[in-house]
Amino acid sequence: MSEHSESGGIGGTGAAALAAPERPAEPDWEHVTAGELAAFSEAENRFRASAAARVATGEPDPGAAVEWRTVRLPGHELPVRLYRPRPTGGPSDGAALPLVVHVHGGGFVGTATQSDWVNSHLAVRLPAVVASVDHRLLSFDSPLPRAADDVWDVLRHLAGDAAAWGIDPERIALFGESCGALLGALTAIRARAAAGPALRAQVLVNPAVDTTDALSTTPP
Repeated sequence: MSEHSESGGIGGTGAAALAAPERPAEPDWEHVTAGELAAFSEAENRFRASAAARVATGEPDPGAAVEWRTVRLPGHELPVRLYRPRPTGGPSDGAALPLVVHVHGGGFVGTATQSDWVNSHLAVRLPAVVASVDHRLLSFDSPLPRAADDVWDVLRHLAGDAAAWGIDPERIALFGESCGALLGALTAIRARAAAGPALRAQVLVNPAVDTTDALSTTPP
């Protein structure tokens, strides 16, 4: 089951984005506390979802309809930012479209809204339905497996209820950036091990897939 929620909101809330909030200073990552991390993540995501951030992230394609939807999963609900081509009055309006499940970058921070430019353009140019998962962020209380579970659960939900979402379950791709690419890769591995949902493609951009100590000890 799913329901509409307000578009143009802050990742994870669906509330209206604030105009030009101040971007927070990064904490001391070596000694950051749980409270400091939570406060930084909230403030940083507010900035990333604001009009001020569009200077760097770009404006959405006007040919795409963008909205927040809520996916009801076992035990919790999850916001998903949905992009699809606006109707053109042509014969293809209403036809089932390919699905691209997108996972934003950030890890400890991040919101689906920060990827409005790329996802809206993908939706229009392919054309396709793009669903960006506003997964639980990494924190002291929410380790990586919870975010990975969110992406996996959303993929299975959308594929299993394809008609309601207007998608073709035979044409599904995963697209992740940075830490989101790691979550996408983990989801693809799970899909292969579970024999579905079948994936046509996996796109990993700047993938942070090395989870060994080398990730933090290799010189830049």
